[in-house]
Amino acid sequence: MNSVRRNPSGKVNALVLVAVVGVIGATLLLTPRFCKDPTTLPIGQAQGEPQSIHCIGGVWYWIEQPKQGKARLVRGVVGNIRELATAEAITSMDADSTNIVWTERSQQGWSVQVANLDGSGSNDLWSGKEEPLGAKIAQGRAYWLQKTPAPLKTDLPFPALQPTLQVVSAPLSGGTPELGVTVPEAETGRVLGLHDNTLYLLAHRKTRPGSTTLYRIDTQTKAVERVAGTSQNLSALLTKEGILYWMTPSKETISPQPAVHVYRLNKEGKPESLSDWLPIGGQIYETNRGIVYVDRDYPTNMWAVGAEDAFPELIPTPKDYNPVAVGEGLVLLGTNASQRAKPALRQIPLP
Repeated sequence: MNSVRRNPSGKVNALVLVAVVGVIGATLLLTPRFCKDPTTLPIGQAQGEPQSIHCIGGVWYWIEQPKQGKARLVRGVVGNIRELATAEAITSMDADSTNIVWTERSQQGWSVQVANLDGSGSNDLWSGKEEPLGAKIAQGRAYWLQKTPAPLKTDLPFPALQPTLQVVSAPLSGGTPELGVTVPEAETGRVLGLHDNTLYLLAHRKTRPGSTTLYRIDTQTKAVERVAGTSQNLSALLTKEGILYWMTPSKETISPQPAVHVYRLNKEGKPESLSDWLPIGGQIYETNRGIVYVDRDYPTNMWAVGAEDAFPELIPTPKDYNPVAVGEGLVLLGTNASQRAKPALRQIPLP
């Protein structure tokens, strides 16, 4: 595969950039977008665009927010899509090998729900008037974020006088929720995960052009550390091994279309640059073959995330299908003929 290395300052001169863009175009033209058509296995017709997609033990879970009607929490396997829960709104979810947790709004207000993976045995972990944000399962507990009001009503732009996000957790078996530390963010966020004694959070500010900030919290000392920050609302991922991945806008693109650059936090706790020049707006996923990025172009593509000195590697997909998400060793596909808002879903092994 062709490659290019940056100079020590991380900047590439204009002539090199022109050559890079030309080679990228040639690379993508030479890389087949389509793989040999494997047997695509039908799952079913979604009633809304799948969001917050997870693959657990070869089973897909996602949220649907149709324009009309109630939101749905859905379980999908080959040949069957089954509704697990409905509500006025379902805004986040997570699942592990035993349980599924989600945040929902009903006529009574907001709540955090837990159930078995088949939807049975559902139970309230918390309920209230304020929306719980970005639920995550970790070490037998459900974690989420809760907005806390500002101590004073003021327009002064001081963080200490602004609303904050507070970490809340509860045992999956039920019990009194535990209030944790706060981070100086006023809008929205989600819990990325817990590894050893470190909890990782993502916070978004939506005021244009938006921003993304990553935090880690020592659950024993309660110390809060800002790990990274970038403009725009971009995704992040904490792997099962505790490796943090995130995206920033690419600084080295001359294309009229913006691109993103993937980073990770290495074992020494320092940012490490990975794949660059990926189409903006996508999502990063953990698979049993490494990290994969699924973009939001139409038709969509998926890319293997690798070293920064190599061009992004396009992973071929079957003709007439678009990757929707990846997980474990599977790819969730939508047909080109189906609308993104209500895709006809199928799956294949990850090529």
